[in-house]
Amino acid sequence: MRLVHEPKPLDTPGGGYAVRFFDNEGRVVEVSADVAVRRHRRIEAREPTPLAHTAVT
Repeated sequence: MRLVHEPKPLDTPGGGYAVRFFDNEGRVVEVSADVAVRRHRRIEAREPTPLAHTAVT
């Protein structure tokens, strides 16, 4: 396994920490922990939202 970076604190909303590494096919995988839970909000009518996350190849 080849690391992108060692486990380190996240500077994004929710905090926590994460490690990133490359999988066997060269994709970056992030595993995070201790990220703060947040309340979900209702999506407004006609609000743009992603339907799926697609890997770019």
